[in-house]
Amino acid sequence: MQGFPYGSTLPPLRSVPGVRENWRDLPQGKPEAQAAFLEGYNGGHDEFGRRVANPAGIDLADGTFRDGLEMTDNGYVNVTYLWTGGGGNPAPSWPTVQQGARGERVKTAQYLLNAAGASLSVDGDFGPATAAAVRSFQSGHGLGVDGVVGSQTWARLAVTIRQGSTGNAVRALQSQLTAHGFPTTVDGNFGPGTAAGVRAFQGANGFAVDGVVGPRTWQGLVA
Repeated sequence: MQGFPYGSTLPPLRSVPGVRENWRDLPQGKPEAQAAFLEGYNGGHDEFGRRVANPAGIDLADGTFRDGLEMTDNGYVNVTYLWTGGGGNPAPSWPTVQQGARGERVKTAQYLLNAAGASLSVDGDFGPATAAAVRSFQSGHGLGVDGVVGSQTWARLAVTIRQGSTGNAVRALQSQLTAHGFPTTVDGNFGPGTAAGVRAFQGANGFAVDGVVGPRTWQGLVA
């Protein structure tokens, strides 16, 4: 395929698959580079393991820019989108949780903080100890230290888990599934029963049904 000059307009995309080929837990149309830079997705790295330093990258299709347009360095193109995700549900957003809050979201934050090394009582009460654990986590991960669990802190806390995972992140998932009407034993073991609950939750909410709990499924759980 012949390359296009920088600044030119790409021809319209005529065929749009129902789901992404890669990074399936991200919404269609959301660049992986943007999610990595702004939300800590994939540990803040791109597909080659490089830390993303610019959120403006776009990935319309595998190899489009490197192979098809022969762009081996930074450049720009004009892109016209003819679709917005195939009519599926819009991606949920991360909630903000801070001192004084109570409930399942707080329990999730406490479980995830414990998964990261804290030693909190998981009681659903966002008190001074939880705020201190949030500040410690934020400081250790290069985030703004305010003791508030917002989008960037959630993105770092909400590690991707799947069948075979164990620990407090799995307990957070199991507690949320139960709260959403998919009763699951909270034992920290991501077995077949938990995987079935995840798939049921994903299907009920219009997410890709893969049984993997990545950023979008976590967002749906805590939204």
